[in-house]
Amino acid sequence: MAIDPFKIHAPLLDGLPIAARLAFPYIQKLAPSRLTDNQIIKEVAKAGLDVLPQHAVQIIRGLRQSQSGREYVRTITEDYIPNPVQFAETETNTLRRYSYTILVEGSHVETGQTIKQYVTVSTHDLLTKSQAIDVAIGYVEGNAASYNISEPSYTVENIQRNPLMPIA
Repeated sequence: MAIDPFKIHAPLLDGLPIAARLAFPYIQKLAPSRLTDNQIIKEVAKAGLDVLPQHAVQIIRGLRQSQSGREYVRTITEDYIPNPVQFAETETNTLRRYSYTILVEGSHVETGQTIKQYVTVSTHDLLTKSQAIDVAIGYVEGNAASYNISEPSYTVENIQRNPLMPIA
């Protein structure tokens, strides 16, 4: 399936001015709430961030689309090949077709404190959740000194697709 040439657009943040990009983390915290678009825009203005309403709405809608993609990812089983049409589009420019965000939880080797870290697996191939986790395990084990995690558990939190590449 190819991308409709009339719907090609850049990832969420690429077309936004600097002021809107600076407001992104603040809007990102508010978007999952039950606030309306207008209420979020007012909160952004109260925080002193100078963002045009149309840019704020663009960010809010992109983030909410991403949230619906996360909900889809939670429903699929480990060995099911997911439907890429259901994935949210990437928020930033990526070089690969698909991007899997994997949460790695475990205990810190030295302190025993519970820690959470993320691994991103980017690929041109559509993977099952278990295949993406296998790649993440290899990366974490290959970089054990950087992660310092004992008995890690892995969870695929999100899968995104690059809107500039055709769905394979």
